[in-house]
Amino acid sequence: MRFIIGIGLIITGIIALVFAIVKDSSGSINLFIMLSFLVGSSFLRYGFVSFLKRINNRDRDKALRNLELFKTKCFQIQLDFEKCQFKGNDFYNEVENPLKNNMIGSQYSFLIEDTITVQELHSCIVYEFSSENSKHRYISQPFSMNVETLKMYVLQHRVILYVNREKNNEYYFEVNRF
Repeated sequence: MRFIIGIGLIITGIIALVFAIVKDSSGSINLFIMLSFLVGSSFLRYGFVSFLKRINNRDRDKALRNLELFKTKCFQIQLDFEKCQFKGNDFYNEVENPLKNNMIGSQYSFLIEDTITVQELHSCIVYEFSSENSKHRYISQPFSMNVETLKMYVLQHRVILYVNREKNNEYYFEVNRF
């Protein structure tokens, strides 16, 4: 539904902008032309935002469906804390200050710094798994948490390793945070 509304608003915005440009052939600006231009440009912007949100939601939903399909083809391994190694990489990153371009912050922009320092937390698990005839080593994707928090999740059995039944090199670590 949002997709149809977005496309409709894009079309309405384009029509209003074209009408404002064609109507103003005399060179004078009147209130109706200015109002139609503002309404058209706002409809155009809202339509594009709705359209892009629809595309992003569709891609996210597709990725989640693919992940759920992958999980059905895998066997689950509850991680044993003794077989885990935890690696962490905490660093500081300078990013643009979000208050700098804020409506309120723009009035006092001379008081606000351009960049702020943000701590980035990344950690991963190296898991050694032995079966009857082979030994495998699985390295997780990076998690946005510190090593202590990740250890706590493993101790509470909230981390599950999904391994493809046919291909041992296709796997996924899932952390249940709730």
